[in-house]
Amino acid sequence: MTEKDFIKAIHSFERSKNVGEHFRNFLTLAHCSYAKQMSGPERAEALEAEYMRIVGTYRDKDDVRRMPELIAMIFEGVHSQTDFLGSVSGELNVLDSGAGQFFTPYEVSRLMAEINLSGIGEKIDKRGYFTIQEPACGAGGMLLAAADVLDRLGYDPSLTMWVEAIDVSNICQQMAYLQLTLRGLSGRVHRANTLTLDHYGSDVLKASVLFIEKHGDPMEDVDAPQNRIAEKIERLSNRQDPQLTLF
Repeated sequence: MTEKDFIKAIHSFERSKNVGEHFRNFLTLAHCSYAKQMSGPERAEALEAEYMRIVGTYRDKDDVRRMPELIAMIFEGVHSQTDFLGSVSGELNVLDSGAGQFFTPYEVSRLMAEINLSGIGEKIDKRGYFTIQEPACGAGGMLLAAADVLDRLGYDPSLTMWVEAIDVSNICQQMAYLQLTLRGLSGRVHRANTLTLDHYGSDVLKASVLFIEKHGDPMEDVDAPQNRIAEKIERLSNRQDPQLTLF
């Protein structure tokens, strides 16, 4: 399956909505499905309500039933060294160019990851993991590239890399959360503004459970200079510390 197959499937949905609406609805449905598993009761209920609200807008429920098919395409894509949703969103023209939403091609992200993670094996061997932060994560392409580098080096990304992904855009936060979840990464995806420190919410990635079981909470043991933004965002968060809601 390719990005073209995904785009073709989106275009085949009912005509009462445009392609952009279908894409955004799909992201919200998928986000609600995964995020509610890692949320407290109150937020899980709100996510379920949002899920059902969107389902209710579709006359043809077969379109909704095809959502798992789209998720399977993304799963295959993020395990094939691509920024699948980053490419798809560009092709569907749903990005906001006025907000500077031009995603880095995966090949460039991979090169940057190879350079920045040079020597990372020594740190992993000593500490067991490292933390990585992306202050304008888009669909998560840079972090997917980092995971692919770890795979090449023989490390399990889900247990050796803790992610703090941040984007102010709702659609980007949802794309990143979905791709990083399907890639099996650990950490959190925030919708927040790293310049103003306005924070609107966080979602914990499902693999974080296994990561914390192995290493404990990495946010209790961080290098202040490289994680200052994450620490401030954590203080501004209006929800419980994810460590308290995982178990």
